[in-house]
Amino acid sequence: MTPVAERLAELRRHLDHLRAIRPQVRSAEDLEGDLTLHNDVLFSLLTVAQLVIDVAGELSSRAGHP
Repeated sequence: MTPVAERLAELRRHLDHLRAIRPQVRSAEDLEGDLTLHNDVLFSLLTVAQLVIDVAGELSSRAGHP
């Protein structure tokens, strides 16, 4: 599997996870009151952001952009 494909698979995994836990988050108070849920959402969002940056960087590099 290529690095981009691996990152995209990981991205899908985290997005699927966020979609699965979405019903538990009805408001900001839900996240403020449940540290475990807060950390779960935060970790997945940070991971998604980093994976998007990684994929964009790899594709940009392949296209010859600095």
